[in-house]
Amino acid sequence: MQRDLTLSDSHLKEMKQRLCSIFHESCNKMANIVQNRKLILHFDVNKTIVPVDSATGETVEAALNVYLSGLAQGKDREGEWHSKHVLAVAPDEQDDVSFYKFQEKRLLPHINRDRKTFRYNLMSFTDKPQGSRYKPHLKELLNVLKWDFPYEETVHKDLTVPGNEAWRFHFILPAFYKLLRYLVDQHKDFTVIFRTYGSDANSVLKSLRHAISNKLPFCHNLEEMSEDISDTVYVLRRSNFEPSVFSVHTCAGDSESERVRVKTDEEMYMWMSNMNGINAIRDNVQDWLDHSFDSRFGKPLWVDSSDERNHHVFFDDNIRPGNLDSIANIRLRHSAGEDFQTVDRTEEHKLVNANIVPVTFTEAILDEDYFVKKLRLCEENYAKQLYGHKLTN
Repeated sequence: MQRDLTLSDSHLKEMKQRLCSIFHESCNKMANIVQNRKLILHFDVNKTIVPVDSATGETVEAALNVYLSGLAQGKDREGEWHSKHVLAVAPDEQDDVSFYKFQEKRLLPHINRDRKTFRYNLMSFTDKPQGSRYKPHLKELLNVLKWDFPYEETVHKDLTVPGNEAWRFHFILPAFYKLLRYLVDQHKDFTVIFRTYGSDANSVLKSLRHAISNKLPFCHNLEEMSEDISDTVYVLRRSNFEPSVFSVHTCAGDSESERVRVKTDEEMYMWMSNMNGINAIRDNVQDWLDHSFDSRFGKPLWVDSSDERNHHVFFDDNIRPGNLDSIANIRLRHSAGEDFQTVDRTEEHKLVNANIVPVTFTEAILDEDYFVKKLRLCEENYAKQLYGHKLTN
């Protein structure tokens, strides 16, 4: 006699309920782990959260013109650049070249040559025939960045940067303040570490402290953070003889102290993981320049892909996964006790939107939720990474 293998409706319903229960239990567990994990957020400064280095004296228009020239893609036809009429952070076709790269090749045959003349040539990009079609985009960016509050020199000077006319513009993007408010509102355990090659770290710390202490509208709920903004800028250098050994100096103004602390990969990871509040590190740009912008000598980021307590995320507009000239030197280990190793460039893409975020600065200007959205995606992907799931981008 043949047995009836058909499941009854009640059995099917019971199975669905059990599967839903398991699914929701798993989701709740992951949500709790994500909520309780400490976030160590590394932020580049120039073209990531500020439009221009305050020490250079450049106007916002000039700085954004240079940036747009790097997004404008075209073709090099026998020494002449022909626009494709698109803006993109990366070439779509193999022979595409941005106007920035085209001019760099033409004007800077030697990589270490002084770049002032080169930048000056790009500061009026949208006023040139090759860039005139991008003028409306520049105007849109400037309109969003415009300082719309009543301006008082003594109160708002450190919070703004000048333009070509009488206008002032936000020094730190509103999207960054929106991220801070999100972190505080969500009761996240977090620290921010500014990672810059320039001399703008002090200006950013000062501006942030000033904005919060003056209780500007975009600093709502951040009042308590004013006590957590460091006055110290650390200087990080890699050993010339051992790539896994680093030295940390403290910096007052433009002068470095004599105090030097030598740290291994493990010590650097723990030092940064244990930081609190808002901090700043000046990375060693000369090391990067001396090695022709090789990512292995760029800003180091330590990632322990098994660490359930700490989650490091690096936001930088010059992160280019898989490229020789990416600014991030990602040093990874898969479990505690292992040595940190520089990630093979072919593997860097697996960390995108989990531990590294290649920032599109124009999007960060136009979308106030840009950094919040990116962080949420990173938290989701890092949680999946910890539990062996495939990363989604």
